[in-house]
Parts: sequence; structure tokens; C-alpha cells
Amino acid sequence: MARGPGPESLARKLARQNTAELAALPDGPGPEHIAAFAASARDYAARALALWDLPHHRYRGTVVTVAGMAGAACAEWHLHAWDLAAALGKDYQPASPELLAAGWQAGMPHLPLDAVVPAAPRGAAVAIAGAPARGARGNRRAGEAGAPATAPAGAWEALLRASGRIPR
Repeated sequence: MARGPGPESLARKLARQNTAELAALPDGPGPEHIAAFAASARDYAARALALWDLPHHRYRGTVVTVAGMAGAACAEWHLHAWDLAAALGKDYQPASPELLAAGWQAGMPHLPLDAVVPAAPRGAAVAIAGAPARGARGNRRAGEAGAPATAPAGAWEALLRASGRIPR
């Protein structure tokens, strides 16, 4: 029985797709590209909310939902922000590494974290400008009723390790 392509094969395919997409970008100033990306992200988020709990795909017997894919994408963008900061000789850490780690776990089951990170509440911290927020429970700050008092230790480091950015 086929088990699907391995992580290395998927990484190579993604690299080819990213290279083609970057080559197809029109010339333009940075702020124009950022505005186009932000508009595209808002449109994607609005579409994803309507399908949040539906299966996106199955990988090696694990169903990944639309929410899981959105979580994995969010984690990836923060990891890219870390890459950019590192290239500039700066440090970067997200405000909610535990939420990103939960998204990674939901969307990237084939690349497990080496630290236990509790899952975020269903629909946590999903908000789009002009759209009602989902899962208000997930938008609490540490110390508020129903929220963890502190972020799990090492969530950001676990993401950096799982993504191959720092050694395990």
C-alpha cells in the first residue's frame, strides 16, 4: 500500500513551487507587495472560516483540517520572520508561540515537536478585520480566567527545532 510521499519529497516540491511563484511576481515596490499579500491573506482567512472544521487533506493516515493547515501556515510565516530577522542580525520571537505550536501540531503531524505543547481551544485566536471573531476563549491573555498562566516552556524553540532551523 502506498503511504504517500515522504517529508523530503514534499519539501522539494514546495521549494519548486515557491521558486516558480517568486519568479512570476511582477516588479514593484515592497509596500505594494506587502499590501497585496495582506489582502490575499484576509481573503483566504474569510474563506477558511467557513470550512474551518472540514478535512483539508490526509497525510499518512492523519486527517488535517482546514484549521490545521491555517495553523501550520501561521507557524511557517512566523518561522520565515525569524529567518528574515536572523539574516538582518536581529532576534525574533512571536507573541504567542504556544498558539503557533498548537497550529503546527494540527497541520504538520509528520514533523512532531520535541516538547509537549497543549492544544489551543477550538477556533482559538481567529479573527479577521470586519468578521466576527471565532473562539473568544482563545483570545484571552495569560492570567485571565480560562487561559494558561504562562506559555509552555520552549514552544518557540520546539518550533525552531521541528522546522530544522536549530539543531535538535
